[in-house]
Amino acid sequence: MREILRGVLVLPLALAFVSCGGGEGGEFGEEEHITGSHYQGQQCISCHSFGGGTVFTKLNAADNDVNSAAAYHTVVLLFEDGSSLTAPRGRGSGNFQIPSSLNGKFTATVVDGNGKTVNKSLELSHTPDRYNCNSCHTQSGASGAPGRIINSFYYGAK
Repeated sequence: MREILRGVLVLPLALAFVSCGGGEGGEFGEEEHITGSHYQGQQCISCHSFGGGTVFTKLNAADNDVNSAAAYHTVVLLFEDGSSLTAPRGRGSGNFQIPSSLNGKFTATVVDGNGKTVNKSLELSHTPDRYNCNSCHTQSGASGAPGRIINSFYYGAK
């Protein structure tokens, strides 16, 4: 009976581990962690306890388009009170993580691997409930987003 119960508990955990591409643990080196494929463009919150998104090289990149993901890029959130949050890079090219506990309106800036700002949203255009970036930054854009988060200025000005 104990073995059956253990199997019932272990199987769902194993399936969750496999369905979301594995854990965030030490099975990957730094290079594999920030490059390669890991559900680019899909909503992080579907599998994880955090939001986030993907930086792409094309405004209309499709989900899972690892060839259009901008490796070594991340996002910095600049809040209306002057504070900032640098989103940690997520697993897979272009992916980054945002915690669900944000306070205040913010401007999202895209930074390259050298820390240089290469794109940014309109000033204070995001509210704390917009931490799940890929829900609006879809292939064709949703809820007023122009499309994907990309590694170049699409508003025409820095």
